[in-house]
Amino acid sequence: MMKRITSVLLLLAVIFVILPWRCYAEREQVSYQSEEGYPPFKFTQNGQLTGFDIELTNMIFDNRQYSIHYTKGNWDAVYDNLVHGKIDTAGMMVVSDERRTDILFSKPFFRNYSGVYSKKQFQGKVKLGSLGQYRVGVGKGQYSESILKSRLKINNYISYSTIEEALNALDRGEIDLLFENQEVVNYLIIDKGLT
Repeated sequence: MMKRITSVLLLLAVIFVILPWRCYAEREQVSYQSEEGYPPFKFTQNGQLTGFDIELTNMIFDNRQYSIHYTKGNWDAVYDNLVHGKIDTAGMMVVSDERRTDILFSKPFFRNYSGVYSKKQFQGKVKLGSLGQYRVGVGKGQYSESILKSRLKINNYISYSTIEEALNALDRGEIDLLFENQEVVNYLIIDKGLT
């Protein structure tokens, strides 16, 4: 009888001590910082960080193996934190030669495009070669800013903390053109009821 009680106690110890420990082993911590206001990829809705990039990150870092700590900030701070190892990932971003020297990238998984947005009065007047003749706005530190500087050799532009701020400046007439990520601007235009 004593042998049987000892066996039962040992089995209970395995069930209540060892198995839960194995099931709830510590998950690896992943520090993800998102830039603010980059819908539909990354944005806050009802106080929660959401968007395509957030969902993709949750799929990549399975919650059985990883615990993701989300924070957000402006793009310059996010990029600086990534470069200096203060965060593990900033999610999706455009691959550029400059960025390749600072951080690691996966293989690209989709293409993204930049577009030129204006008020109706500029329709048909703006060409890629004439962008420098206008007051152009971009998101600070965004890939579109590097295109203006390196490829188009335009240094006379206004940068904004977020693309939404740049779109608002275009709507108020503070800039003539907005040169930015098409998906983000299109989303914001629809969200704000603009055309």
